[in-house]
Amino acid sequence: MRTSTALYPFDVVGDESAADSVAALGVDEVSLAAAYHAVRAVTPRHPVHHVVTAENSAVYFPPEASRWSGLGLRPRRAEGEGVRDSFGPALAALRGAGLGVNAWIVLAHSCGLGGEQAASHVENAFGDRYPWALCIAQPEVREYAATLAGEVAARFDLDGVELEACGWYGYDHLSAHDKTHPEMLGEVDRYLLALCFCRSCRGAYGSHGIDADRLRSLVQDAVRAGGSATADGRGEAVTPRAAEEVGRRLGGDLADELLRTRLDLADELRRAVVQAVRESARGRDLTIWLHAQVSPHGVGGNVGVDALRALDDVDGLLYGVPAEPSAEIAQVVDATAGRPGRRVGVVVDVLGTPRDDGEELDAVVAGAASAGATDLHLYHAGLASDRGRRVLAGLVESFGD
Repeated sequence: MRTSTALYPFDVVGDESAADSVAALGVDEVSLAAAYHAVRAVTPRHPVHHVVTAENSAVYFPPEASRWSGLGLRPRRAEGEGVRDSFGPALAALRGAGLGVNAWIVLAHSCGLGGEQAASHVENAFGDRYPWALCIAQPEVREYAATLAGEVAARFDLDGVELEACGWYGYDHLSAHDKTHPEMLGEVDRYLLALCFCRSCRGAYGSHGIDADRLRSLVQDAVRAGGSATADGRGEAVTPRAAEEVGRRLGGDLADELLRTRLDLADELRRAVVQAVRESARGRDLTIWLHAQVSPHGVGGNVGVDALRALDDVDGLLYGVPAEPSAEIAQVVDATAGRPGRRVGVVVDVLGTPRDDGEELDAVVAGAASAGATDLHLYHAGLASDRGRRVLAGLVESFGD
């Protein structure tokens, strides 16, 4: 299995030993954040700072004004010493240490683009807007995402790009001080609260034969009825049981047509972004990864996809380790048949969890490898403690090429 790990550029800039220490872990590549959502991150080995806080979504390079002229949505530039414009220097340092580099680009999970852009955000059935979630049904959002990904591909010497939140984002924020425990809202509620009813989405529903007003009323009633707290914990995944419950609450035919509509809109975004990357690469052979999850109902950074449709566009799919990795990864691997060169990667969290002694992770990765996974992405060398890094290095030694 080919191996990689995630880093923020501020893990590297200002620390002369950072690139070599990551290379010493044995990974082949680094996923380096180029455009990222708001975050508070520890940097346990950095000689200057220990905690970095980015209050808004931002890019870690200076955007070219000419690319963004006339567009309603524009990226913010990251601020702070060692943070502002840190992507280019970090990329150069990692290249100098002999590592491959993929640009990690977060798209629809975006906050702080400006309050005046509220109309671009997801609007739920109750009329609440999510300032962290851009609605991908809107043309200006697709243009923003394609322009951003295209700029990164055009300007930097990369091995590939990783597209996160390149699809529906919704209720789960994942970087706020959250006060919405799973006991309050379960899987189905979170899915229903991710459904958007902005003008663009209502128009899309109508074009697919869905009465948007009736759907809104059904969603409101379904959320108020509650009783969907079926998840074992907080997260984006939608299990088969929850997907069945969506059909029960909304009606099977309506739920199916709703899903088809949302997948079609996600396809439009993904294809616009991928086209922009391919054109901007100017013939360079960039690998395009999509952060995804097995359930097509999924929303969030790991977007719900139909694997066959997604693999028509991208080179590889990245999956967070599922509950049953062997079976679920095998399902996706089977979808790659007849698509030469397509890759399937698993993302494994080595941060401080009860299982970070590595033994359970060894078994999980072994199962994914036996099911046909081609790549192992380890999260996150910058955030990991010394113990976490030892686990990371052990996984690379066991499963690397």
